[in-house]
Amino acid sequence: RGDGGEVKPDFYYEQATQAEYVNEENLLITRTRFNDIINNAERIGLGIQLNTYAWDRPELSQGVILEYVIQNRNAYTLYNVNTALFANWDIHNMLENRAAWDSTFHVGYAYSNTFDALYGGICFMTDENEAEYVAFSPESALNIFDGFSDEEKDLALYSELDQTEVGFGSIGTDVANMLISRRDSLAPNQKQTVSFALLAGENLSQLQFFAENLRAEYQEIKKSPSPQIATQWKVCQGESLLLKPENNQTAFYQLSPDSVLQEPIHRGNSLFIQSVEEYQELFLVNEDSLLPSEVLRIEIIPQNTQAIIVSDSLEKNLTSGTQISLRGDSSSAHFWQWALLDTLGVETNQLEFVQNNGATLPNPDIRVLNPGTYQIKLIVRDSLGCLDSTSLQITGFQEVVTGTQAFINSSVQLYPNPTRDFIKLDLRAPSGDIRLEIRDMKGRLHYQDKRFIDPERPLTLDIQSLPPGPYTLSLQSSEGIAQKIFIRLPKP
Repeated sequence: RGDGGEVKPDFYYEQATQAEYVNEENLLITRTRFNDIINNAERIGLGIQLNTYAWDRPELSQGVILEYVIQNRNAYTLYNVNTALFANWDIHNMLENRAAWDSTFHVGYAYSNTFDALYGGICFMTDENEAEYVAFSPESALNIFDGFSDEEKDLALYSELDQTEVGFGSIGTDVANMLISRRDSLAPNQKQTVSFALLAGENLSQLQFFAENLRAEYQEIKKSPSPQIATQWKVCQGESLLLKPENNQTAFYQLSPDSVLQEPIHRGNSLFIQSVEEYQELFLVNEDSLLPSEVLRIEIIPQNTQAIIVSDSLEKNLTSGTQISLRGDSSSAHFWQWALLDTLGVETNQLEFVQNNGATLPNPDIRVLNPGTYQIKLIVRDSLGCLDSTSLQITGFQEVVTGTQAFINSSVQLYPNPTRDFIKLDLRAPSGDIRLEIRDMKGRLHYQDKRFIDPERPLTLDIQSLPPGPYTLSLQSSEGIAQKIFIRLPKP
């Protein structure tokens, strides 16, 4: 509508109206596409698709939904893209009409003051954050009944006219009303959807009834389906994870958007998590359609597979022929791989598995063939393929003894061994002085002292200052020289 009430051809259709009837819903859908008129100096650069929905069902029959999908076809952003539905009502006698706003059901309506049982209304189908309703009459400050110029349209769209009812000061008047949706901007190729309903009824209660039913039905068919993705993800700890629902546009939230006002951490068709270190929940919303889907909660559970070697046999002196019982204490493991290595990490033949298939048993036994320092390595894998490994160093020595045989065999007992805090020496020899030295395996001196032997009391040495590892204790007395090997264990 333009100046003087004539039709103003600002748009032309790109596609003729197409109709589709959905039998199971008794629903008629039509689709039409429009564009700015070619060679129009005031061309905005919009593409508009108009979809209508009408149901042949009693609870929905007295209303038609008009859905406008507006696209910016420019290479630049458009600002203040406002959309309005304008209705000029002529109900029975057009000079005896009234128009008002129902704030409870958000319906703008008009009716004849002298003719019962005929009401018309307009309303939005979705919640509009910035919306306005305006009623017009010939007596309004903005008179659109002598023509609706471009300047008057700008005033109606961008000014807050603050007039929600007309025709109540007399028997009635000529009325029109308008619903305005205000949007900030429209980026290049971006689309926005604004949906209205035209209503008819015998009274305001019927308008309210059909408005609510049409809103509910429209929002149901426009609601995005739930994101198509598994709700539980088990991932090896420290590994990355790609979440890719089958839908196109998903909003990913750290907290449920249902509970508090939340901004998504990401919007797109997927979310890449660089490293999963701890348990977390995410909340996903499909935004493929006009309205978002229900919130889908998913769990991300890191699998912490840990390789642990346990053996009580390591407390004894590991000499040639010693047998060691090992246990791969990893509750989630499904696969075990043992390796017997030297200090350089090369497989050694100085240790052997007692069982033929010991290298893949959870609890193998090994035998020391030649004392020395070795590594026992364990790799475990769980049902997800998560891997972990650990190593245990073992050291075995032959005791080296020189001097008087009687002193060696019967006079020196060292215990406990291995130990952490102290060693005790039972010296069943004649009273007298004894010289003590403690050296590591490289011959470095860590301790020396001279003590008096009391055959009735054990000699206690504090070794807490020694680094963990094997040591040689040398004892020299008038009876001869002996050497004992002990291992200082690390603190638990």
